[in-house]
Amino acid sequence: MSRRRFGFMLTLRAAAVLAAALLPGGALSPAFAGDPGKAEGTLTLDTTPTILTHAYAREIVAVPELRGEDTPERTIMLILTDRPMPADGRIDDTAAARLAYLRELRALVIEIDPATGRVPDGWTLLPDEELPQYFSAFEEDSPDLRLTDFAEDRAQGIVTGRIASGGPIEVVNYEERPGPQSYSFDVAFTATVLPAAPVIGTIEADKARSSEQGQAFRQFLDAVAAGDADAVRATLTSDHPLLSVLDSGAVETIQQMIFADGSSADAVYAKLEKIYLFDGTATALLRGPDGWSSYSLAMEEGRWKMGY
Repeated sequence: MSRRRFGFMLTLRAAAVLAAALLPGGALSPAFAGDPGKAEGTLTLDTTPTILTHAYAREIVAVPELRGEDTPERTIMLILTDRPMPADGRIDDTAAARLAYLRELRALVIEIDPATGRVPDGWTLLPDEELPQYFSAFEEDSPDLRLTDFAEDRAQGIVTGRIASGGPIEVVNYEERPGPQSYSFDVAFTATVLPAAPVIGTIEADKARSSEQGQAFRQFLDAVAAGDADAVRATLTSDHPLLSVLDSGAVETIQQMIFADGSSADAVYAKLEKIYLFDGTATALLRGPDGWSSYSLAMEEGRWKMGY
């Protein structure tokens, strides 16, 4: 998980919400809730425990361009919550983050490499004032994470195990906001894995830019460049998290993030090199001097729009 994406996980404030439109792409099509699995354990802020009771799991398959040297091709995203997610809603960390922001749940998200049993990344989803946190095994000061008794039954589509911190983890709080000083967790889980969507096609180069998906991306860029909140809103799916904070100030923030190097809509659009197609969704890949980045799109009412 990139830090850019975690900007949205931390908070839905306008300064960070663009990350919902910049999700690093794998086969991450919308998946909707079935019966939740079972979690047994706690997520503790300082000395105050939250009992986690529900477990959800998703298979994530990274597209080759977005896979780093240390990034596994396939991971399991585990979402452990204190309350069930809506039965008719999406099951992913962005949907859970929005619910946490609205104080409708607290959660722990863990990414597991099932081939090695390692935990590359994890993060807490909490109301903003409780200082949601991100942790990574690749950080120099990475916490002691213990994944034990992990097993995946691919035939049955079930994962089981126990995830625990080796003790309290210090809260990173650069803004020195009031809130907890530490967090810890110890949770056993059993969950059914929602499978990753298969790639059904790819479009490259000029064909990608002239495709329906490429044109939808261009309309989004043009609306952002024009600073028109209504026009931006029209390019987004009806469930997009940006809609909840989209005003002129948010559009200005989006402009600063997309055009941070002083580029234009034309220049950003020219970086569109490839589009991966899934069933009803797509991942657009842009190649820049620092590597690849991605945007998510989705079909809604017969029209391609920016998704998440």
